[in-house]
Amino acid sequence: MLQFSSDTDKTLYLNLKGLCNKTNGLFKSLKQAKFLFSVYSKQFNNTWTRDQFFNNFGVPILQDQIGVVVTAHTRWADYGTRSIIPVLYIFVLDKVGIVSAWKVNGNGNLRDGWAPDPQKAITTWARPLDLVLPDFDQTAEDTPPAKISGWVGEVGQKVNIQAKIIKARDLGIGRFGAMFITTLEDGNGNVINVWRNLGQIGDSLELKGTVKDCNLYNEVKQTTLTRVSVVK
Repeated sequence: MLQFSSDTDKTLYLNLKGLCNKTNGLFKSLKQAKFLFSVYSKQFNNTWTRDQFFNNFGVPILQDQIGVVVTAHTRWADYGTRSIIPVLYIFVLDKVGIVSAWKVNGNGNLRDGWAPDPQKAITTWARPLDLVLPDFDQTAEDTPPAKISGWVGEVGQKVNIQAKIIKARDLGIGRFGAMFITTLEDGNGNVINVWRNLGQIGDSLELKGTVKDCNLYNEVKQTTLTRVSVVK
């Protein structure tokens, strides 16, 4: 039986799969196209490169495309985590919609360790080659300038921020138990990470916390907070 790693993954899968089934993968409007491609682009650019996508998952991503990963798993018996087999669903998007959908299997299990196998990537859906694409005019004139992420405060400093969740990932079971990372972006474009489940993608929150780390990941400045509380 297929189960998703989180409600966020399940909702994401159903939404993207729904576009494949109902609109041939095309976004329904310019507004939806600009919003979703912007949100998913930030997640993609903060996580993987196109070479990593191809080398790790066997999924090709062209320069004007991005990839969206949904994590799930199947259980073949009641043997604990040994019987849980992860699986990845990857959607390739461009600015007008979904280009293709993939299923990536791997080797191992949740107890002993699991890794995706690029040789086990299969295409489950592809945009029809003769499909007439919408003329979504997303020129620079209509698109606000990109914000550049900076660090928020200094290590050890207490901060109060207002930010929106742009990524929420269940990373499974690690050495110290369940792992979950929430990535947010404040109004200035600064990227903040919190090792807790704080909600759903798109939620706006006011947080209090202490700066644990200021690092650079994929050339993007990111701030990690600890001892975080959500201000009601």
